[in-house]
Amino acid sequence: RPLGRRQVIARRAGQAAAGADAATTEQLGTSGGSCSLAMGPADLAAVPRHTAPAPTGVSLWHDVDLRVKDWLDEETGLFRYVNEMPKGSLQKFEVQPHLPENAIEEDPKGSSRLAAFGRPVPFNYGCLPQTYRDPEHVDELYGAPGDDDPLDILDLSGEAVGVGEVVQCRPLGAVCLIDEGRADWKILAVNAERGPLAAARSVED
Repeated sequence: RPLGRRQVIARRAGQAAAGADAATTEQLGTSGGSCSLAMGPADLAAVPRHTAPAPTGVSLWHDVDLRVKDWLDEETGLFRYVNEMPKGSLQKFEVQPHLPENAIEEDPKGSSRLAAFGRPVPFNYGCLPQTYRDPEHVDELYGAPGDDDPLDILDLSGEAVGVGEVVQCRPLGAVCLIDEGRADWKILAVNAERGPLAAARSVED
């Protein structure tokens, strides 16, 4: 049965994620396998520690423009995302919808799970401002409701981005995970401002 357009995008996105994962495996000097990828105590101690940014009076969810426009106020095809988890980190940070200014806070339990897993995040992970996955809306492709959060994004570029940094990006694809019965879409993108993949226009690139 021929694949639909979004199914093709999801498949290509999965291939891109696998490529980023393989690159991280190579950087860690491993040959594959979940056990060999775990970092030892000395390696874990060398992983950079990050802190959440101080409040600035700006909501990173509501006040940051999603679409990047040029000086004529025309859309450029680029988007902005708010970075929550830097590439190479072992800490989980999230924009908090229930807090004033939607501040970013560390999730101690999530950070503990990452540390126990012993494998740094192989990409920058964040969310798209002014987006929301409505739990009252059923995803037409997978028949699952939204996850009640902003739309997630995985930046596959090679450079780490700080916690709370706003980045201009170019989406390349998407993949959907089903998390506790809810559709948890992940947009795959590249940093359009800097890095070796800034000019990428497709997953193939």
